[in-house]
Amino acid sequence: MENRATRTCSSGSEVSEEYTGLQKFKYDLHYWLGSDCTEEDTMSVFTRVLELEETLGESTVQYREVQGHETSLFLSYFKNNIRYLIGGLRSVSNQNEGRKKRLFQVKGKKNIRIAQVGRRVIRQSVTCMCGSLNQGDTFVLEVNKDIYVWIGPGSTRKEKLTGLAFARLLKEAEHGNKAHIHIVQDWNDNKQFYKALGSHDKVIKAADEHDNEDIIKKLDQQILVYK
Repeated sequence: MENRATRTCSSGSEVSEEYTGLQKFKYDLHYWLGSDCTEEDTMSVFTRVLELEETLGESTVQYREVQGHETSLFLSYFKNNIRYLIGGLRSVSNQNEGRKKRLFQVKGKKNIRIAQVGRRVIRQSVTCMCGSLNQGDTFVLEVNKDIYVWIGPGSTRKEKLTGLAFARLLKEAEHGNKAHIHIVQDWNDNKQFYKALGSHDKVIKAADEHDNEDIIKKLDQQILVYK
């Protein structure tokens, strides 16, 4: 399949994606619903799906994608994985314009997901907290022009590599190569990292005992898809 469109979408909104297959007159139509999607948002995307289906004809196959339960086919379109951010679509724009600090959790087995974590406060702003860390995953902390890749002792090789790749993506795509990447392997003692984070608990909690995919479903998140 060839991706014809890429959209930013939040857990409080929805997106319709059209993919054209290699066969003539064959279309795969994916529509994605965020976990905080309202009834009004849902009706809006369904209306758009019906319009596209009418335009494209009967040779259209619909795929309903729900946050945290995306199909393998849908995930396969995005080679840089799926990045989850907190807040609605408007708040994402505000974050990009006046970003100061963001913390991302890199987690997954077969399909790695990158989820922004922290405590949501008034107007969708997010507070980064040491309590969000755990020893079983890799985390990426972005503080202005400094990007830290914090590697938990129980993090898998795939999570580590994905975290490093994501840090490079942030540096290139969002900072014009004018950011510094710091690799944090001394996960419990790196003073520079914890100073940038703003807190340091005496004990970093152990790895999540639950399945990675179950944890992802519980994250309070917004999704930004990179192709």
